[in-house]
Amino acid sequence: MRSPMTPPLPEIDLAPYSVGNATRVTGLSEHTLRAWERRHGAVTPVRTQGGTRRYTQQQIDRLLLLKRAVDAGHRIGQLAELDDEAIAELLRPGEEPYAGPINEILAAIERFDATAVERQLELHFRALGPIEFAHRLVAPLLRELGRRWEHGLIGPATEHFASGITRSVLSVALREHGGSPNGPAIIFAAPSGERHEFGLLIGAILAAGEGFQVVYLGADLPVVEIARVAHEVSAAVVLVASTIGTEEAAMQLRDLRTSLDPPIELWLGGPAAGFDQTDEKVEKVIDFNHLQFLLRNHAESYV
Repeated sequence: MRSPMTPPLPEIDLAPYSVGNATRVTGLSEHTLRAWERRHGAVTPVRTQGGTRRYTQQQIDRLLLLKRAVDAGHRIGQLAELDDEAIAELLRPGEEPYAGPINEILAAIERFDATAVERQLELHFRALGPIEFAHRLVAPLLRELGRRWEHGLIGPATEHFASGITRSVLSVALREHGGSPNGPAIIFAAPSGERHEFGLLIGAILAAGEGFQVVYLGADLPVVEIARVAHEVSAAVVLVASTIGTEEAAMQLRDLRTSLDPPIELWLGGPAAGFDQTDEKVEKVIDFNHLQFLLRNHAESYV
């Protein structure tokens, strides 16, 4: 019997992941998960009244971060002592080798030299591949453009010019990768009001490379249309990106989940996309590495 001084257990909604869900999302075996907890104290799961282990979203995010670091050659015993920010710093790709190309691209953008920008982006996309291209070139490039715009160093025309060219290069890369007409169909889209699509494009390129049949619908699309296309092409997965943290945006995602037939999985990407982690057909995509893991896992089960 619990002592009246014992604090109440957290609600199940605060720790929605069971052990099975945690292993499925992170790609860790249950044996490894238990070892990381007991030997290294990597995370401390919530215990229900019946003694069942449950995990919060923050703990799942940390486990994914730890797995990436271990896969990169770091030791779990050392990693477990670090906070998430320090682990992320270890994983951050060295941007120094790309400082030169980024500065060249920025200079070409400020000259509105589309040919030079496209040439640099295409060159480094082919050299790095989609994930490294996103992390080491596109992300720091867009961050720097945002910083310059915030400080009044560039105008909106320059930002639009840069975004347009980047979107064009990624769109061409997606067409070149193609995907497989015989693979499972996966839809990439963003709901009404959401205009960010760089992440969608990079994700679609990854899916094409993993043998999926990619149906790219783009941004700012009513969820009823996304659902309609999903049914028409017999999609296995619908991946939706959302950065808008409003109740209206969350309602759109709930409406989409309700509109999809149960066999269709809904994957949610973006900082405002995780609204329900109890539905087994709903996955929150943490980052591009996690997306690649999900794609490969799904492709293996499809064969």
